[in-house]
Amino acid sequence: MPKPPQLTLVTNTMCPYAQKAWISLLESNKPFELKEIDLYGSAKPKWFLDMNPAGLVPVLIKEDGKALNESDKIVTFLNPSGDDKDFASYLNTDFLPSTKTAILSSSLPTIAANLMSLQSRLSPNAYFSGEDFGNSDVRVLPFLQRIDEEFGIPEECGELREWWGRTKERESFKQTVVNSWWWWW
Repeated sequence: MPKPPQLTLVTNTMCPYAQKAWISLLESNKPFELKEIDLYGSAKPKWFLDMNPAGLVPVLIKEDGKALNESDKIVTFLNPSGDDKDFASYLNTDFLPSTKTAILSSSLPTIAANLMSLQSRLSPNAYFSGEDFGNSDVRVLPFLQRIDEEFGIPEECGELREWWGRTKERESFKQTVVNSWWWWW
């Protein structure tokens, strides 16, 4: 009997964007294969560049063999009913760029202010996605991991610290954590 088609995630496990697609796959409980590639240098495989000429991860190869690029699109594909475009826009156009600038300039007050702004999106819900863990939580997890490991989450961000404590214990997240990781630039 032929093997049923499954999803394949082409990734580099150190990348936070690939990590959120990986978390989303684990949360979906769909069978998948993880295929890791080296992103350094110019030796990216031709098959990979044919799927994504930009040479970026993640790439999800769907059951029909077609490639889906970009982590947010992959997260939405895997859980279309749990999408929050406003939160995704806030992360991509406000929180991540501003926090990147703050990290590069070692501005701890700005990092703390950005985390307070992020925290304001939690109340009164238990998760960024509402009462249940969902796409918004998946989207922010890899970045909070890196911020917490490098700088910690300030005491004044009590609700965010509680959220982090709950979400970092999810199996889907724990399975994607690697010892060495990249920021998001």
